[in-house]
This record gives sequence, structure tokens and C-alpha cells, in this order.
Amino acid sequence: MLADTVKGFCEIYSVACKNAFRWKWRYAGADGASVQCAEEYELLFECVHAARAQGYEPRARWTGRALQLAEK
Repeated sequence: MLADTVKGFCEIYSVACKNAFRWKWRYAGADGASVQCAEEYELLFECVHAARAQGYEPRARWTGRALQLAEK
């Protein structure tokens, strides 16, 4: 379920995980400090969906297939 209102923007980034990587998202809190999600996501679109469910819209810096997935 997506949030009804957008609280702000977030950044999606990759983190190392054994021989692969996972996805996480973070946003700037009211005091300017970076607040990151506790979960790690195997798939990019799962991370995008989780951020949007909390009311944060990912900043699009992707190209190609990643951008197409994020726009869905």
C-alpha cells in the first residue's frame, strides 16, 4: 500500500551483502541527519515500494531498466 501523501524525497542505494548486494533507502530527517531504513531488500523495486509505502518518493538518478522499474 502506498502512502496517501508524500512526506519528502529519499535516496535508494546499494549495500554489500556477501557476493552480491542489497538495496536500502534513506531520507534527511527534520534535523538534517540521515535516517535509513532498517531493512535490506533483494530487489530494487521492493525497496522503491517500501519507501513509497512510508511516504517517501525516491529521487530518480537511474537510467535504463532501473528507471523503468522505479516508475511503475
